[in-house]
Parts: sequence; C-alpha cells; structure tokens
Amino acid sequence: MMVPLSLLALLTALLIGVTDAGTKITVYQSPLTYYDVEHREGGWLETSAVEKEIPFSSRFECQFITLPFEFPYYADKISRLGVTRLGFVYTGPYTNARLTELMHIAPLMNLYTFNSGNVTQATLLDEGKSIYVLQWNNVSILNYTATFQLQLHLNGTMVFAYQNVTSEVLNMAVVSVVSAFPWVNSAAATKDLTYYEYEEVKLSATEDVINGSSLVLSLRQNCQFGTNCTTCTDIGATTPFSCQWCTTLRRCSDTFDSKYEEWSEHCGSTKTEETECAAFTEDATEEPSSGPTVQRYSL
Repeated sequence: MMVPLSLLALLTALLIGVTDAGTKITVYQSPLTYYDVEHREGGWLETSAVEKEIPFSSRFECQFITLPFEFPYYADKISRLGVTRLGFVYTGPYTNARLTELMHIAPLMNLYTFNSGNVTQATLLDEGKSIYVLQWNNVSILNYTATFQLQLHLNGTMVFAYQNVTSEVLNMAVVSVVSAFPWVNSAAATKDLTYYEYEEVKLSATEDVINGSSLVLSLRQNCQFGTNCTTCTDIGATTPFSCQWCTTLRRCSDTFDSKYEEWSEHCGSTKTEETECAAFTEDATEEPSSGPTVQRYSL
C-alpha cells in the first residue's frame, strides 16, 4: 500500500532537510528474495524491567544507537541504527536525506507528533541469545495513538509486534523494509548517484497490522552465513545465491553486497568450486550470527 502524497518522500525531506533538487539517483534492484514474511498471533515482548528511554529534543531528530550485536541484514551486517520517533529506523552508515527511502526498517512509519509517548530500547535474552527491542509507546498523530515494537534477533529475524494501534493511524502509515548500497565511480565527474537495492519488503498497514499480533520477517540463508569454504559452497549450491569463497578475505559473497569493492580488489571474479575447498585449511564453522528523481531498474 502506497500512502497518498508519498509519506516516504515527505519524511525524507522533513527528517533530515531538503536535498539538492538537481541530484539524480538511479537504483538497480536485485531480483532475489531475502525475507519470508509470516503473520503470528502474539509476539509482544515485555521490556519494562530493563528498558531505557531514548532522548529526543525535536520531532524529526535521528538518534544513532549502537546495537549489542552485529545484526545480519540482507547480505550485510549492521552494528548501529538511526532511531526516529516517526516509527522507523534508518539503516544507512550515515544520515542522508536522499537515502532514507532506500535504507530503513519501518514497523509503522508515520508523522507522529512529539507531545506524547516515547521510544525505549532494551536487550533481552532468549535461551542465551540476545534480542534487541525498540518500542514506540503511545506515540500519537491527530490524537490517535500507537504502541508497537521492532525486535531484532541474532539470526537476522525481524519482528514487528503491535499492541495497540488505532485504524486511523494505519490509514496514514507505511510498513516496509529496504536496504541499498552505493556503486562508487571515483572517475565520474557528476554528482548523480547510483545505488544497488536489495529486495524491498512492502506490507499493507491496513491489512497486515493487527493488534495483538506480529509480522515475522525471517532472513533466508544467504552468502553472509558461509563461514568457511565448505559452508559457502553449500549455500551457493542449495539457494539462489551464487556464493563464492575468497581465501584472501576469508569471506563468502555473491559480490552483491556493500563490500563489493574490497572483493573486487582482493578476490577478483574467480569462483571457488566445491571440489577445491579440500585444498584450504578450514576454520571451525561459527554459528550464523519532493526530493531527487529516483529511477529503478531490475537486474
């Protein structure tokens, strides 16, 4: 569901500031699916005993916080988030008005006012594994309120849990997840930008958000979970991802991720075949841990 007048574009302009009108952003989209989405009853986590409020001094402020663990996100890992009062977090490495639409996790994005409610954070343990929880408490828009959570699990699963959201809030909200990384051309003389975008997960706030339930976004097995040559080639053989193992970087990748420049420099384009893994000394396998013009193209 797309919100009239493009709430994403409006938030982009308001949250960080107006961008250069002459800048053109070209986005190439991956055809691969990274997340499976499931609706579940319940899913709310109690955080009141350990939660801490995140301070904000203005409605559109973005507070960067460091995560208690590296969170697997699409084909990358992220260690910090830009938290907003507006029902979403920014996942880019730095704040940029032009990129909010391309890099965010939005359990319920909206233009919530600043005169009520707060945002808290907490780290919980489930069977010894950390869960990081952000909670928007009684945030309001036009006198209608919403209370909901974003839960980040160590294995890359995201949970959007909804406790109390009025239908009036849902009619003006966006629920989505997306990430992208820049393609850098140091020789280019233009200020135009090119980004490669992972699959965007778009959900309907009015149809998919139900009080007392949650949306579970499970990250599919992809190259970043290959911790040595054998597991890397196994993932490449059993998933749509063309995983390759680089002995120099000791990294598994299909080269479609934010570290592609480092891969190109040290690993080239040679693919490691499964039969070649025996020649390498394997490490023990670890546990998987009005803005600019945007043109999109499918790869």
